[in-house]
Amino acid sequence: MFWHFPCYLQAYEGMTNESRDPLFRTRPVSVILKRDWKLLMFHEEWVLDDRSKNLDGNNSIELYNLKDDMAEQNNLAQINTRKRDELLKELLDWQKNIEAPLPTNPNPEYFDKNN
Repeated sequence: MFWHFPCYLQAYEGMTNESRDPLFRTRPVSVILKRDWKLLMFHEEWVLDDRSKNLDGNNSIELYNLKDDMAEQNNLAQINTRKRDELLKELLDWQKNIEAPLPTNPNPEYFDKNN
């Protein structure tokens, strides 16, 4: 199962105790769920970390074995790199195949043209 959510959902009052992120319920993300495995690709970090060029040192990919860790507490992306790379390839191929909309241009209201 795949899902693609390239947007933000603002947090609502009282949610800060339930979320890793006090500002947003979710940030732009794409996900693949395959059997016991769930891989998340966070779009902001994916771009900032130069996509797949440095997977062993970036924060854009999270990998969980839901059979052993239903609460998603133990990110295995840097431990089980074989499974990470397998699922990431499937996710990227799926995005390409369905022509998933991905942000490509900076927002001019926030982009500093001097940088």
